[in-house]
Amino acid sequence: MLQNVQDIFSQKEKRGLNNARDIFSLTPGESPECLNVVFDYDAFVGKRLGTSSSNAAKLSSSATSAGYGMFDFGVGSIPQERRLLVAVNSGILYSTNVGRTFTVCETGRTVSINNFAFVKNYVINCNDAYDVPLFWAGSVASHFSALAVNSAPLCKYPDSHQGYMFLLNEQNKKRSIYYTDESDMFSTSAWSNFQLPTVRNDEICGSFHLRTRFYVHTKYRLFNLFFVGGNPDWSYEEIKEWGFVPRTVKKIQIPEAGTEAVIGLDWTKRIRIFDGTNDYIISSNIEKNNNMTSFYLDNLNESALLKCWAENDMKAQKYRLHIPYGTAKDCNYSIVFDYRTGALYPEDDRNYGSGIIAQDTAHGLQMVACTTDGWLHYIDSGNTDSGTAINDKFVSSFLFKDTPSKVNKNQRIELFFSQTSSGTLNFEERNDFSNIWDLNKSFDLVSGLSVTQTSQSIDIRSLTNVYQFKLSSSANKADAWEMNRFDYYQTAKGIGRA
Repeated sequence: MLQNVQDIFSQKEKRGLNNARDIFSLTPGESPECLNVVFDYDAFVGKRLGTSSSNAAKLSSSATSAGYGMFDFGVGSIPQERRLLVAVNSGILYSTNVGRTFTVCETGRTVSINNFAFVKNYVINCNDAYDVPLFWAGSVASHFSALAVNSAPLCKYPDSHQGYMFLLNEQNKKRSIYYTDESDMFSTSAWSNFQLPTVRNDEICGSFHLRTRFYVHTKYRLFNLFFVGGNPDWSYEEIKEWGFVPRTVKKIQIPEAGTEAVIGLDWTKRIRIFDGTNDYIISSNIEKNNNMTSFYLDNLNESALLKCWAENDMKAQKYRLHIPYGTAKDCNYSIVFDYRTGALYPEDDRNYGSGIIAQDTAHGLQMVACTTDGWLHYIDSGNTDSGTAINDKFVSSFLFKDTPSKVNKNQRIELFFSQTSSGTLNFEERNDFSNIWDLNKSFDLVSGLSVTQTSQSIDIRSLTNVYQFKLSSSANKADAWEMNRFDYYQTAKGIGRA
């Protein structure tokens, strides 16, 4: 230990991105600017993993009409028999090997976003173009067929609950709910229906199940539906004055509460968690521009919110929300919520129109996503994005003692990396709220050392009020790194400039 020098910073946990305008309130575990880094459960920050392409030939020659809808389900009496569905142009393809090869199972659809559900051992398909709802049992020799012999209402969203089949958001009555007994969904033309009483120009945006309850959400309202019998058989109760964006709602398990909840993006561009009674906005720290970060939720393209989608990556224990950022008309970023730690952080180069957590024949889980030009990718499956190096950076919070008015003499900073870290890293720094980064040191990490930690000690020779550092891979190389801790040493010099 240096003589008469106080260790004023010890890393205990990571909390991801924080865009709050009050930069003085950032905790040591929060970053005002980061991209393509992971804040994980064991209190380390590291370069995110990449992706690898799964299919040998892309699914479509079009650049704008592939990959808007995926679904995964098991078929037949053999538990290992799986079907991975992808909506492509005017058709639907299926794969039996988690996206390596595909076979056509439907050709007569309008190019649009597709929505799937599983009802009574059948997969149901609707789309945003209000085509006739289809069903398929998953048999290799069969294809999708029209539901109820073309007499089913033309709706966007299918679902089921307590033995009833639901079709939501009818073409001419967008707040309508149609339902019938699951046993009659192939033949009946008598679908019962009712409309939700909400505001003008509202429409149903989907549904979800939470424990034993069934919920339907519009743009501006959230309703609980419950079975009462009679005419109509279903009743509703308005419980919230907000609604989720379609395809962004996913069910997750909250470790601290030991309870099940749903998470999704609402139409005010906030991320909410709903536990069946209360809702919580968890995105407050990443909503506004703090003039430092390259990502904040207010910069989502509001006109393209319908392109958003999300998936619960149960393998990684993360909720992945894919969004059109800036002026993008399709998804190009993802915001990751690690629900074990509460960390939120962004990733770019995520040009996926849809994705799914798929099960392989060995009961393994794989996060699969499809680009809008028809390439499927396995998420977190390498150190590059299909051969392209990942551009990563982590910026520390402002480091100072007691108050930014107090002058300190910087002594050194020590970084501790996992033994599997490798490659060349750049360490940059800036003082006293400067917006210019100066390269202090580039250093190499060698993997496979016979130590449990690799450390770097960097001397800092200056007087500052506040100090900040940035860590990134040199030349955006593909090498992986994990920083488990950093310690910052300084000596207090008093109030004002010395």
